[in-house]
Amino acid sequence: MVGTDEKNIKLGDFGLSVLKRQKGAKEDAHKVLGAYRWKAPECLLGLTGPTAESDTFGFGMCIIELISGEFPWGSIMPDPAVKFHVAKRKSLPPRPAGFTDNQWNLIQQMCCFDPKERISLAAVVDMLYSFRFI
Repeated sequence: MVGTDEKNIKLGDFGLSVLKRQKGAKEDAHKVLGAYRWKAPECLLGLTGPTAESDTFGFGMCIIELISGEFPWGSIMPDPAVKFHVAKRKSLPPRPAGFTDNQWNLIQQMCCFDPKERISLAAVVDMLYSFRFI
């Protein structure tokens, strides 16, 4: 997330989320690189590349980071352990202090482990307007 002078937030992925397949390359088109803490389970497992649904999951992790001031899963847990918890155990990071039940419910809807069950980004925006995080 990058803030602008107009106090807007822009989302971007600077974590080299996937390698783009080059002509004739034999590597998996969905090879996982960097930014494990923000990746959706289907991306961590290499089942798909980035989608609107995986962006929703990643945005949920960004909200956790923004409110808690900590990386999702903290800074001590190694990436392979994060992948195990998210992709295999289907668990989310611990609920940060300060989240209301409604706010945490939004994170859970954004971070459903079945991408088809995730809330749309349009609905996320509507819900965020109703919350006061600060």
